[in-house]
Amino acid sequence: MEKLASHFIHGWQGLFLQLIHPAWGNFFWLLVTISAAVHILEILFPWRKDQKILRPQLGLDMFYMFFNMFLFPLLGFATLSALLATLFESLPDIASVRGWISIHAFPDVIQTAILFVLRDFLQWNIHRMLHIVPFLWRLHEVHHSAEIMSYPVQLRYHWAENIVYRVPEYLMFFFIGANTKHVFWIYAISLFIGHLNHANFRIRWRFLKYLINTSELHIWHHARKTPRGYGVNFALTFSLWDWLFGTAYEPADGSTPEIGVADRKFPRTLWGQLIWPWGKEK
Repeated sequence: MEKLASHFIHGWQGLFLQLIHPAWGNFFWLLVTISAAVHILEILFPWRKDQKILRPQLGLDMFYMFFNMFLFPLLGFATLSALLATLFESLPDIASVRGWISIHAFPDVIQTAILFVLRDFLQWNIHRMLHIVPFLWRLHEVHHSAEIMSYPVQLRYHWAENIVYRVPEYLMFFFIGANTKHVFWIYAISLFIGHLNHANFRIRWRFLKYLINTSELHIWHHARKTPRGYGVNFALTFSLWDWLFGTAYEPADGSTPEIGVADRKFPRTLWGQLIWPWGKEK
């Protein structure tokens, strides 16, 4: 119990220090800076010209963004995760397999790049499972319920997705032996690219679209009526996985779809969305 209380207090102290000490290694101000930069791009160079900046559910999207990045971990998830990680790492012989797949002989930049690619491929597979497994899809519908695409939609998702993504990710980082510096830069780059491919802003990636996820590809992932099977364009950062495994979709005419959740009276309130996965099938 003392460990739980200690982790919980330490987490809130950490957030307070982040708030009063802006710095590049500070995740709170990194999120604020990246969000502000992409917000300005949406205002100055909007892709969909008729999309309003002050739009319905903008407040809800912004709440999800800060809730999932900061408040949910501080309300207990980070505390429980730290405790379970400590217990896991204290198991007999577990410590001996940390860094089992060692990449530490490489320079820091190469280590970070390897971890980035491995994590993105893991997340691509998890993302596909969120569309295939019925209960996981009900969780993921919160993300797909957005009816207007903008950068905060990247972090509009049900709190339980934090668990679905983070547990496998933690195990991967543990067995490879990633350090905090690597993880920070991986998260920072992922956050920036994720903001861009959800934004009402378009970059002409040209041939790089076969490597990097783009807003033109990702908007079809959010199509109200999926163009193929259980979904398309599952990439988070690297679109390469979709092109390699046949889940990429890009219409030749450059059209964009209506987005949102199809064929359901999906709740528009925060509380309704949070309890949605455990409700009865409609």
